[in-house]
Amino acid sequence: MGDLPVEKDFVKNKGNGCCKILSQVERVPGIHGPGVGAAFRPGDTGLRDMFNKAIAELDAAGTYNAIQSKYFAVNIRGK
Repeated sequence: MGDLPVEKDFVKNKGNGCCKILSQVERVPGIHGPGVGAAFRPGDTGLRDMFNKAIAELDAAGTYNAIQSKYFAVNIRGK
């Protein structure tokens, strides 16, 4: 069991036929939560705001989608 994008890359590029992906664990929001996040110290609002701004700029410019489609066969953001 592993992280899907990492496992897909391994099977495709380094697995040499040793492995295959059998299935995915179904995501249950009540168990798994809303997704992946980053943690900042409570008082570090400046750093948090810089991250949020950078993510918004990547989205607005279409850069995030370009990077994702180049490197991942699945939607890693879940959005």
